[in-house]
Amino acid sequence: METRIIDGKEFRLVTVRGRLKWIARDGEAYNPIHWNQKASIHYNPDGYPCFGGGVPVHLYVANGWVEGKFDGAEVDHIDYDRCNYNADNLRWVSHDENIRHSYIDEDHYSGKHTGAANGRAAMSADQVEEIKDMFDKGLSTMEVIKALHPDYSYSERRSVWNRFNRIKTRETWQK
Repeated sequence: METRIIDGKEFRLVTVRGRLKWIARDGEAYNPIHWNQKASIHYNPDGYPCFGGGVPVHLYVANGWVEGKFDGAEVDHIDYDRCNYNADNLRWVSHDENIRHSYIDEDHYSGKHTGAANGRAAMSADQVEEIKDMFDKGLSTMEVIKALHPDYSYSERRSVWNRFNRIKTRETWQK
């Protein structure tokens, strides 16, 4: 991996999702084309700090500084803090380990990003409760979709089927 020293700090050239950054262990980053341009950070709807293009900072840091990556690995924040992307706070884990660490450990699980507060939520809590009630009355997934969206074409109904079925099986919106 290519490295450079900038102001006494080591940076590594890392590519994530086709985007390059010079990244330090603490997440400080520079544009690889314009050396005097520090990478700016914004926050995505899930609360993760990201560089331009929406790539979370922790992915660059982990790919550049954390050993042990394997096929299908996800980055886990050891201290549960999405804003702490220092290499010493990151590790590669399986999806199941990541979920278990972030969700099941009730002492640290905030619940801030669940239900309608999840940045990717496409429905309100009231809408989900209505859907759950329909499933509890014995309607199938397609019957619920047709009842709520009678104007949807077949392909539109198929495109939302997985979302509704995950509510039915309580994979999402458990409470």
